[in-house]
Amino acid sequence: MLNACVPYRHMPVINSEAYPVHSHNDYAHKHPLYDALNNGVNSVEADVYHFLGPLWVCHTPFGIVKLRRIQNWYFRPLKRIIDKNGGYIYKAGETFYVLIEVKTNTRHAMPRLKKIFARYKDMLTTYTNHSVQVKPVTVTILSGRDDAYWMQDSVRYFGVELPFSHASENLNPYVYTQFRLHTGSPEPYKDLNSDLNKQIKLVLARGQRIRANAGQDIEPNWEVMYKSGVTFIHTDKLVELKEFMKKVKSEE
Repeated sequence: MLNACVPYRHMPVINSEAYPVHSHNDYAHKHPLYDALNNGVNSVEADVYHFLGPLWVCHTPFGIVKLRRIQNWYFRPLKRIIDKNGGYIYKAGETFYVLIEVKTNTRHAMPRLKKIFARYKDMLTTYTNHSVQVKPVTVTILSGRDDAYWMQDSVRYFGVELPFSHASENLNPYVYTQFRLHTGSPEPYKDLNSDLNKQIKLVLARGQRIRANAGQDIEPNWEVMYKSGVTFIHTDKLVELKEFMKKVKSEE
């Protein structure tokens, strides 16, 4: 049950290497954030529900639990880790990704989120309409298309993730920082078709990132996603994917 999930009250043991892995619904693990860090995950996902002021980490209002707020479960512990680690999560020069999906009206929740981001701005990647300054933590908001809404602030502490179908468009790189690819097949993949592989390489060459969900959360699909070069392999199986990544790395 989600209500049984609790964060550690002490510093986690952080894996020595970050892997191209995204922890889907990270808050559903026994120790949100820290289980991900212990397994070398470099991107975590938190659903937030805006209710009576606070932003609760949950999928529906039935998951609202005292103290389970986005700043308590993610931003505060990340800040503590960065301060203790000398300015980074895994290694100097690398950034750790936090994907936020707002389960209520995004426009109602964003003013509250922006206040939280501003409080932790020293550690958050910063965007203007002409530049990006990468910092230890990069926040991305799961979104649909709305250029004007995201561009209204001259300084932003978050990027936006869009469906992969938008990846070929001429988008402003200082707003759209990541795309999500869902292959949709329930069967294991042998390979991605050549057109999709070409599009993946084109997006990556532009310096943008791809979070890929291959349908079944199994090793054959992880292997195809890894070989395609996607930035984050979407998973619920943190330990198993870590072992897969260690095996693949040892064979390279």
